[in-house]
Amino acid sequence: MSKIEKTVRDWISRGKAEARRKCEELGEPHVTAFNRVTNAVYYYDGLGEAVSFAESLGWVDRFGDAQNGEWSATIADSCEAEVLEYIKSKGYRVWWVIYNEEV
Repeated sequence: MSKIEKTVRDWISRGKAEARRKCEELGEPHVTAFNRVTNAVYYYDGLGEAVSFAESLGWVDRFGDAQNGEWSATIADSCEAEVLEYIKSKGYRVWWVIYNEEV
């Protein structure tokens, strides 16, 4: 466990909401540490929502747009893999709702 994770765990012991607020104020890597320590889960039930969530965490979409014809099954698979890895890299466990299993 990293020094930041130990600090975050200490903050959580005094109150989870306050610890989350502190981590959000400080930004990375505190937010990721908070997610790891609290075993945060992202419930994955579709690529569109996952892309939006990843973007809210800072991921930048480089895969184009299905509406302008720049999309294929291969691109969708690559995008999905990158998005889910990015979400995991931010300390989230990813739970695939459709199959009721962790990704």
